[in-house]
Amino acid sequence: MMKEHLTSWIGIDPSKHFGQDNYNGKGVGNGYSANYWALFQMMRAYLTVSGDTDFLKQPVEGKTVLQHLEQYALNWKNISIYDQSKQMDDVYRLADFGDDEWNLLECVPTYKHIVPSFNAGYIWMMRETAAFYKRDGNLTRSQELMEEADKLTVELLKLYAGNGVWNSLYPDGSKIEVRHSLDFMFLGRYLPADIPTQIKKEMMDFVYRELITDNWMRAQSLSDIAAKDSDRPDHGPLGAFDGWPAGTMDALTQLGYPQKALDFYHAIEPVTNEGIWAQAHELWGDDKLKKNAKVRIAKRGWHNRESSAGIAMSQVMLKDFFGFYPSVDGTVLKQNEGWHFNGKLHHVKYQGKYYILDATEGMTKMIEE
Repeated sequence: MMKEHLTSWIGIDPSKHFGQDNYNGKGVGNGYSANYWALFQMMRAYLTVSGDTDFLKQPVEGKTVLQHLEQYALNWKNISIYDQSKQMDDVYRLADFGDDEWNLLECVPTYKHIVPSFNAGYIWMMRETAAFYKRDGNLTRSQELMEEADKLTVELLKLYAGNGVWNSLYPDGSKIEVRHSLDFMFLGRYLPADIPTQIKKEMMDFVYRELITDNWMRAQSLSDIAAKDSDRPDHGPLGAFDGWPAGTMDALTQLGYPQKALDFYHAIEPVTNEGIWAQAHELWGDDKLKKNAKVRIAKRGWHNRESSAGIAMSQVMLKDFFGFYPSVDGTVLKQNEGWHFNGKLHHVKYQGKYYILDATEGMTKMIEE
């Protein structure tokens, strides 16, 4: 079923639509900046976990699936405003997501144009596409994509604002500091090996100083210059989209702090007593501006009560704590170092077989059932 979904979604232009009409199969809604990254990561997950690499060669809409993956990974070129004839700085080679904040975080008016988060996503997509080409034996194309990704990484790091946060870059040359969790998540998840040690430390200080609370987190810092204009439970300063804590835990793990991710995982457990995951949980009550703010499923603003964003917590358990994250080259487990996690996870399906993941003192073994 997943393969059928992915095949049908390839036929929908991600620059024009964010969804599919279940009746006629056509695209619906407007384009959204996350589309290319979202489609790519789902296809990567299917390919690496199922082992169905023949899918890469399957023709869909006149191209192979691998060619579509490359198209997604290189879409940043289509939206870059870089013009060599105008002697623009190379940093403008990065993707520019336009001046409509509804294409990004929707409620944060400063988060637009060249932002760090999805540019980091494109770099990751290029590197993963390079890995698919390498697996396929096309070493030339693989090397070309890797070199291009490395060059773009150099430009992306120029957007660091200091103090653990990042800038958005506008076409007029102005840089706007944005103190948001999305940059921490994407940079931490996808470029941990590229970020200098001192910047990693400052990013960690920022996320604990301004975002993580006792039992939840803020999507945006209260100290952000646009905080007062961004008050929506999912992306603003008084709550977070239910997928953001999971993304933050993933970033913490990839940056080398799995125990901090596990501590955060335990800390938010009380929010599950309220029932199903939602679009967002909000911070409320007299202490809503403090670390000990109360947490509840959001009751105000743009909010969908019955959403499934929190299902990302299952990926945290699989990928970050048990290390189950199959790579393109066939490596299944990515072991963390220097921690003492113990547990068993049953009935994990990988390439048509079921396994038990047995973690002892942080080292996981796969045992076929």
